[in-house]
Amino acid sequence: MTLRLTRSLAEILPGSASQRILWTILAIVWGGYAAHARDLSSAAMNDVSAALDRLRGNGAALRSFLVEMPKGGDLHNHLSGAVYAESALAWARAEGWCFDVASKAALPPPCDAASKPPLVDALRSTQAYRDAINAWSMRDVITAQVSGHDQFFNSFFRFSDVTGNNIGAALAEVVERAASQNVLYLELMISPLMGEARDLGEQIGWKDDPDAMLVALDNKGFGDLVKRAAASVGAVVDDKDRRLSCGDAAHRRRGCDVVVRFLAQVYRNVDRAKLFSQTALAARLASLEGLVVGLNLVAAEDDEITLGNYSDQMRIVGDIGRRHPKARISLHAGELTMGLVPPKDLTFHIREAVEIAGAKRIGHGVDIGFERDAKELMGRMARDGILVEINLTSNAQILGVEGPDHPFPLYRRVGVPTALSTDDEGVSRIDLTHEYQRAARAYDLSYRDLKQLSRNSLTYAFLPGESLWRDPGAARPVSACAGGQLGATAPSRDCSRFMAGSEKARLQWELEVRFARFESKWGRREGKPANNTALASPPLSSSKRERSARRVR
Repeated sequence: MTLRLTRSLAEILPGSASQRILWTILAIVWGGYAAHARDLSSAAMNDVSAALDRLRGNGAALRSFLVEMPKGGDLHNHLSGAVYAESALAWARAEGWCFDVASKAALPPPCDAASKPPLVDALRSTQAYRDAINAWSMRDVITAQVSGHDQFFNSFFRFSDVTGNNIGAALAEVVERAASQNVLYLELMISPLMGEARDLGEQIGWKDDPDAMLVALDNKGFGDLVKRAAASVGAVVDDKDRRLSCGDAAHRRRGCDVVVRFLAQVYRNVDRAKLFSQTALAARLASLEGLVVGLNLVAAEDDEITLGNYSDQMRIVGDIGRRHPKARISLHAGELTMGLVPPKDLTFHIREAVEIAGAKRIGHGVDIGFERDAKELMGRMARDGILVEINLTSNAQILGVEGPDHPFPLYRRVGVPTALSTDDEGVSRIDLTHEYQRAARAYDLSYRDLKQLSRNSLTYAFLPGESLWRDPGAARPVSACAGGQLGATAPSRDCSRFMAGSEKARLQWELEVRFARFESKWGRREGKPANNTALASPPLSSSKRERSARRVR
């Protein structure tokens, strides 16, 4: 096989006879090199799988393994909820916020000594500080006097204004945490000027005509709002870069290497006009092909307004989505369970998100078993590659659905793509590694299973460009990158050209590079000799990759 390949190369490669001979020799070496890389990868995979099986029973050992394991991305992560309470309290103290004693919410000055003292005074005692952390998170939900559902959603109003004033600092915290876990990509939900969009919706009122609504918005200066919202997102990233010294090669922090894009999140528990105006803003931002790559609807799905208007909301998203085809759509759907809402409300949310709103990803999807003709719906999701963003800890805390009651193994069994995500890692007091650990232990996942989940998080990301995978489930690369072991050998010229036109494929390649390093490292720990030559450097350094991506866009 190798000799036939090298003869073909010698015939088609340019140059003199001596140059062709040189190319032939290199091809022979490369052919053996690639075959060796494949053999090494197979052996390393077996070693890593064996290591995982031995570590599974010990939480500390498993954590150590999984924190090193490359994890492609987190596709379902609300930036405001990703901040730990300790950080938000520190910002509130430094900025002179007040503390509402009754609600435990941070409030802007002026303060008063009785009911709204300065936060720095209210939290002087250790117990008061602990109580504030509990109120701003799920830390003490086991002994709290409210349900996990209510504690979770009620926590946001206590700190959201503080984090809203510190979005750049919040982003810096989150990317640093991701980098420490070998996470390459974050697709974070934010609300750029959505309050102003709601105000415009109130001004124009509801019209049962999407085109008339869009014209009315444009007549109210909607284009200027879109520009200012896009600029506000850019300012957040610039602030993060400044805090992490991303422009200083000598002092830049690890978080600078985490690729960040955003979903514009639409607050759903409002009337139709306000939902329309927000969704239109989100779609316009995503159509700019910049930092915002898609949209989502957020807030409690069991809220009275959303339950009453759910079908209308899906039609609004679908109408706007069809008029903005570049805007990718992920939707919270099925974050419900028996007892939380009447049974009829469990039977159609996921289906309408897919069929009417045109969602390409579903967040949560917990109530799939209650959907009408669930088998047919899951078959469609598997066939169309509609990924479900799995939030195990969030679903356990909010809905009480976990372990064998969770649909995660059902989705996997019928071929619906899935990826693990954190939802609100700060509020839930977790990180992405925790979710991998929870999945590995609760569902006895193999290393290959975990690796596929990691790959899925980039394959189904809303990053621009074609995927590296022709068949994601079978890990078959596109023809330009076929041959050899991805990440363990340098990319071919065809593969390099392919990746030059795809930001997604470049990041997927880097994930494969990191997997090769990780597996080689754990192979050495298992007593195998190191073979550093089988590990290729990424096609671009992280900083160069980002600069190149900006040029391509």
